[in-house]
Amino acid sequence: QVALAGVLEAELERGVADLEALAAKSLPSLNAGLAAKKQPLLVRETREAWDRRTDESTRSSGSLQRWNEWFGLEAGERD
Repeated sequence: QVALAGVLEAELERGVADLEALAAKSLPSLNAGLAAKKQPLLVRETREAWDRRTDESTRSSGSLQRWNEWFGLEAGERD
């Protein structure tokens, strides 16, 4: 498992790079087509914004709190 971790990390990094290249190449033309049809543009969300949004969603749903209660974890024990 330890040896495989490096392989998986490299594969993930390649996937991220491929996605970045695809977005850089495709988003401008996609957004031009959307703008021509007066549709909302596609905007890439920052990682920080995604983290905030998903953290707020998790807190508002209470799912993480219920999970921690189920397993008897206190706030400091989660990490």
